This record gives sequence, structure tokens and C-alpha cells, in this order.
Amino acid sequence: AVTVKNEAGVLTTYTVTVSYIKGEYAELTDAFVTKYSGGACTKAAEFFAYYKEQLWNEQYYEIVYDALWEACAQGCKADVVPDEAVSYYLRSMEDYYRRMARANGVSYEAVLAAFDLDEIKMMNLSYGYAEKDMIFYALVKDAGLQVSEEQYQKALTEYATKYYDTYKSGVGKGSGQGGKVTVEGVARYLDAEQGNIIMEQCFDELLYDYLYENNKIMMGDVPMN
Repeated sequence: AVTVKNEAGVLTTYTVTVSYIKGEYAELTDAFVTKYSGGACTKAAEFFAYYKEQLWNEQYYEIVYDALWEACAQGCKADVVPDEAVSYYLRSMEDYYRRMARANGVSYEAVLAAFDLDEIKMMNLSYGYAEKDMIFYALVKDAGLQVSEEQYQKALTEYATKYYDTYKSGVGKGSGQGGKVTVEGVARYLDAEQGNIIMEQCFDELLYDYLYENNKIMMGDVPMN
């Protein structure tokens, strides 16, 4: 079982039971783990400990940032949370669960019940998300953080490259050379349609660097599971 945040920001637990694996799969032997790890791990009996450490290293950035963010935001309250910000998150959640209902051929109410949600809970969640945004930008302002044009363009290009296949259909013909949709064409499209989201990601990285440099959270203080 794994617990993650879905698109609406709600913690959801997924349990998957594997009954059958089609095709060939490697047997967990010393030879396999040695090849898989490039020699970093040579014993099958030690593989799970090795793999857990690798996952930890890969997720360290996100885990530590979450811990830093929680440490800074704990006890913070926004004096004013704009209604439009709360409404934005509420509409996003409603849209997400309505799309889920249509995709699965069930009612909107049934989907909410499956996630133990109702309008009041969704409103409270939306208020919390909007308040966190206020705290986030207050920290950004207090730290005097600014995103340069170079940083923004770099992030925009990376995002366009990573999600090229996702967005190329929305760009339309003629955005690239010879009618072909290019990464540059996708970047221009994203700049116009989702520039605020990419800018927020830039601020997110800047704030992480700032918090990491100015706060002390030891490895043992961060949950590793």
C-alpha cells in the first residue's frame, strides 16, 4: 500500500495486489543485483536495504523540503485569505472528482463518499491550501527572493522538454518549423497558458535553497519510511 496526494491534493491510499506477472522477469540473485547496481551491491540478501537507501537519496530533496516547510509554516496563520483563492482550489477539487466520476461511470456524490469527502470538508481543505499559498509567498517576500529571466526560461524549457508529448497536441500546427511542433513551440504555449505555474515552481526551488541554507534539520529528524 502507498499513500500519496492525488491531483486534488487529498491524501489517498492505494493498495495493489499483484496476482500475475506476464513475461520474463529477473530472479533476485547475486549476479543480478551486482549488474543492476553497477557493483554497488553484490548480495541479493542486501538488495532491499540498498534499494531503500537509493529511494531515500532520490527523494531526499522533496522529503527535506517538506520537513523544512512544515517547520517554518507550523503555527503560521494568514491574516486574510482571499475568497477567490479558496474558490480556485474548491473548483479544482470539484472538477477533479467530477472528471473521475464521469470516467468511472458513477455519480459525483459516490466519488466523494469513496474519498470520505463532502462540501464542508472540501471547503476546509481549500481554505488550508489557499492559506498555505499566502504563507509561502510571505516567506518568499520576507527572504527577498526574485526569479531572474534566465531562471524562468531555463525552467520553462525543462518543463516543455519533459512534458512535450503531453502538450504538443494543444500547441497546434504551425508552432514549429515546417509545421512540426518543436520544444520551443511548446515552451511558448506553456509560457502563455501556464507561466504562473512554472514561475511558482521557480520560487519553490528558490525558497527550498533559502530554507536549506538557513535552517538546521538533521537526517534523524526526517521520517524515512
